Amino acid sequence: MAELEEGVGLRLLTERLSAMDLGERSVLVVRPTLGFMTVDLCLVGPGRALVINALHWAGDIVPGPKGEWRGAGGKVDLGRPDRRARVFCERLAFTGRARGIVLEPVVVFTAGAARCQGTEPEATLVQWDELDAFVAGRIPASAVGFPAADLIRLISPPGAGGTTE
Repeated sequence: MAELEEGVGLRLLTERLSAMDLGERSVLVVRPTLGFMTVDLCLVGPGRALVINALHWAGDIVPGPKGEWRGAGGKVDLGRPDRRARVFCERLAFTGRARGIVLEPVVVFTAGAARCQGTEPEATLVQWDELDAFVAGRIPASAVGFPAADLIRLISPPGAGGTTE
């Protein structure tokens, strides 16, 4: 199933993460930016940041001729949301403002079960029905410490008023 309207996956994922009990020590940044790069979401907690792209797709994903992900038997170009998340993590690490923070690139499939075949993902792939357990395992609501304020300021979009909790 292809994303027929741009932003569906992001909207669904933002709503779901906002409804979770992430604790007082986690911050959700929507459409974080770093220079010219952007990803869908960044969930920053004590000692860890999940750099997330949402992909509203269900079904098999195969590699295309240029390494891009393709769905629907190779007919639909899905881009490389995993690579964008990984590169965003690398650039964040390069800034030096993420010292002591584990940066993890993630792709969440928001339309149902999806499988990558014939390609090695460059990010952790999370199915929609596994999202709650995944987030709780990475950033528990009881986590001790504070999210990196400097990192949050760096990636918050201009004029966004900071972050969304």
